[in-house]
Amino acid sequence: MWIIVLSFGALQGFFLAFVLFIHKLGNRRANRILAFLLLLLSFNVVRYLSVEYYNLSISFPLYIGLQTIPFLYGPLLYLYAEVSFKRNFTPIKYFIHFIPSLVLLLFTLSFLVESISGKMEFIISNYPKNLRIAVYLLFFVRFLHMLFYNMMILKSIKNLAQVLKQTRSNLKEISNRWFKYLLKGYTIFLSLMLLYFLLLISGIYYSYGEQIRLVFALIITFFIHAIAFKTLINPEIISENILLHFSDDKYKNSHLTTENRIKYKTLLADYMAGSKPYHNSELKLNELANNLSIQPYNLSQVINEQHKMNFFDFINSYRVEEAKNKLCNSATNETILSIAFSVGFNSKTAFNRAFKKYTQMTPSQFKKVNQ
Repeated sequence: MWIIVLSFGALQGFFLAFVLFIHKLGNRRANRILAFLLLLLSFNVVRYLSVEYYNLSISFPLYIGLQTIPFLYGPLLYLYAEVSFKRNFTPIKYFIHFIPSLVLLLFTLSFLVESISGKMEFIISNYPKNLRIAVYLLFFVRFLHMLFYNMMILKSIKNLAQVLKQTRSNLKEISNRWFKYLLKGYTIFLSLMLLYFLLLISGIYYSYGEQIRLVFALIITFFIHAIAFKTLINPEIISENILLHFSDDKYKNSHLTTENRIKYKTLLADYMAGSKPYHNSELKLNELANNLSIQPYNLSQVINEQHKMNFFDFINSYRVEEAKNKLCNSATNETILSIAFSVGFNSKTAFNRAFKKYTQMTPSQFKKVNQ
């Protein structure tokens, strides 16, 4: 049964990788990095099946001792996030992230190309002594390596959230959720690597090694299935281009005059008060700029410099202000949740968070004080 599950997972991973390689929409460079990551995950499952079930290690002794692959997961996922988010991406500066796996490959190359009998002889003669310590050290370093990239990926996702605030009025973006989804999967990998290390040094691994390796292979397979499922129900993940990089000096070369800044600020204020575009929970900077016949870049500058806010906070300030007025109206029969939706919020959590940010009170507390 497990052979079928693992085989199907590997095949699915190879197929999805092929689709990502030939897919012409969206960010093609990012899709290809994700494809390479899926190829490595699928290869690891095939390697497990080959060694554990089909004993192909005799025919392909290179399979045994190939420890460089896990050192590629973190850098590839981090690179995938960076390529997805940044418009001005320079690949060469990210090469440093692949140096550990390259060094390990060179260090173990003589062992990797050795025959199966040579490998077994080396293991038997060295494992009770220095090799066991080397294995412990390798797994500990791998855990630290994965922990480092877990933090790097989290940092990238936080940067994405800040960038989205420049152009989105809510953060329930497919792209934002997708990368959080990947981070959760990688965090599970990280936790399992720590568990693997603890089982190894405690000696439990030597009694249940076969079962432990099966569990790890199944988890990798599940991760492949999860990625395939997500891209199936949300095809925009691989078809949308979310390059949204904003630099700190983004207005350095702006030609927007002081006169136009004041003009656009007045135009924006009149439109916000009259048309109330913030009622649209999916309002984006480009849409608002188009309605005002202003370049999105200039509108962003006006909001950032004249109102000292990003687009996300600017829109939410109008939503909260209208919500306050409705909450103060004792004649209204609207619930707090219905008020939240009517002013443009798409969830109670987002409403409560924004409301408390501007009033230092929850909507319930504000209503109680003002009625």
